[in-house]
Formats: sequence, structure tokens, C-alpha cells
Amino acid sequence: MLKPIVWITAANCIYLASYSVRDILWLRILTVLGAALLIPYYAMQMVPLRVAIEWAGIFIAINLYWITRLILERRPVHLNPDEARLRELSFPSLTPREALALFATGDWDDVEPGASLVVHDRTGNYFSVILRGDADVIYRGEKISEVGEGQFVGEIDLHADLTRDIDVLVRTAARVMCWSREGLHHYLATRPDIGLALERSLDLQLRQLLHTTLSTRNTRS
Repeated sequence: MLKPIVWITAANCIYLASYSVRDILWLRILTVLGAALLIPYYAMQMVPLRVAIEWAGIFIAINLYWITRLILERRPVHLNPDEARLRELSFPSLTPREALALFATGDWDDVEPGASLVVHDRTGNYFSVILRGDADVIYRGEKISEVGEGQFVGEIDLHADLTRDIDVLVRTAARVMCWSREGLHHYLATRPDIGLALERSLDLQLRQLLHTTLSTRNTRS
């Protein structure tokens, strides 16, 4: 039987090795191994250290839980062709896992030509991004711009007073991903990192659209 000194030495060597790794998964694996090697040391004392053994078991259980979570989170993510294309077009800064989580909160919709993606003179309840198809941006009955693959359709709270007069009419059959504004905002509140990436993705398009809209409004004033 190995002496207690061997067990504690081996455990401390494992802990020392854990301090040199950068990957959190390996850090937790080594921590579990080190804690497991300490249990025989505690048990071999003249009076077994039951409290220490129990705490070691608790630490091992917690780390095993996080090891399982990390392994599951690192599994390969498979996007279907539409999801992969939409990520490439509109959300290149998102990882496949982040994109899949975002898409899971929305719904696909196939829109026929002539349909409106924005309800005229009402606050839009949906935020959409076009995967396929083209649409015309209509301001007070007149076409001012076009949107197509990878571009966003919908209002942003900050600019709602500037965009509420805009309609977006589908010109060719379109496939779009739609989110309810309330649901999207709720999701982004829990994932500010994805919210920041989304803001970056649509910032340029929004600025261009607002510039065109304001220019048209000023010309008519």
C-alpha cells in the first residue's frame, strides 16, 4: 500500500500542473484528479479526516458538473444550409454556436411578392433579415432604396420616430428570418455579447437608410 506522503505529493504535483494550463476544461480535469488523490491521504490518517473527505467530494462533484457543461458546449455545431448562409451574410462576427442560439429565437417565413415587411404608419412588431429575395424601401409612397440578401428590415427603438413612415415591399419571392421585437430584446438582454455583434452588423445599413430617408424628407419640406 502506498504511504500517505505519496498520495499528497502526487496530488500537489497535479495541482501544480493545473496552474500551468490555460484551458479551463483541462484546469478542472486536473483539479478533480488532484482532489481525488487527496482522499486516500485523508483516509490514511490515524483519525480519518472525514470532513476533509466530504469537502473533497463536494469539490469533485462541482467540477464534474462544469466539465460536463464544457464538453457539451464544445460539441461541433451543425447549421443547415439556410442558417449557414444567413450567418455568412448577416452575422459573420458570430460563432456558429452563437448564430444557432440567435436563430433558435426566430422563425423562418416565406414572403410572396407585393407583401409588406413593415406595416405602414404603425410601430413594427417584428425585426427581420432577408436570406433570399429583394424588396423596395418605400417612403410616403415613393421608392427610395432597395434591400436584399443579408440586409435587415425593421425598426430600432432609438430611431423609431425616423423610420415609422417606411414600408418595405417584397419585389421577388423572399425567405426571411423574423424575430418578435419583444422576444429578441429579451434574448439579447441575456446575451449582451450577441447584442453587440448584432448592433455592429446592422449599424451601417441603418445609417445609410436613415440618411436616405432624412434627405428625402428635407427635400419635400
